[in-house]
Amino acid sequence: MFVQNEVDAYYEEIDNLATFLLEFRYGLPNHAHILHDAGYVSALSKFLLHETGIIPKEQFITDNTPQRFHQRICQDIASTSAKREIPVYFNPDAGEAQAIIRELSHSGRGLIIGSGWDKELAREKGYDFLSASLPTPYRLVMTTNYAGFTGGLHVIEDIYNTALGTYK
Repeated sequence: MFVQNEVDAYYEEIDNLATFLLEFRYGLPNHAHILHDAGYVSALSKFLLHETGIIPKEQFITDNTPQRFHQRICQDIASTSAKREIPVYFNPDAGEAQAIIRELSHSGRGLIIGSGWDKELAREKGYDFLSASLPTPYRLVMTTNYAGFTGGLHVIEDIYNTALGTYK
């Protein structure tokens, strides 16, 4: 019963959002790079594509994931879409991930989801930025999370609030 109520509430909010998205879609990010641990990269990649239509481009796993798990994680991320290849980089040095992103060129409005260290990179690229991993000096996090149904709604709120905040 509880889970069904959460599902119903989640999809009611998504349904209410649909009209706005159809009218305002041109101003929202169409692709994203995530710099985070393996679990978040995989989950957020799937969530972004399937729930918001934001296409995951190159993804960066910055925890020190043991080599024996790399293939399984890449398969999991590849299962996100049968139509798109999502390149995955494993490197705990987020500075190297930033160097790769600096060299990339994708059309449309981009989004970087990472730590506070990635905010300047987003500014350089003209991308939106969402601080979702540590260190995060740009926001206070006490009870907000990105897990479960309410967490998914928080992700959507944060992404769209960030995008809408650029319009004056």
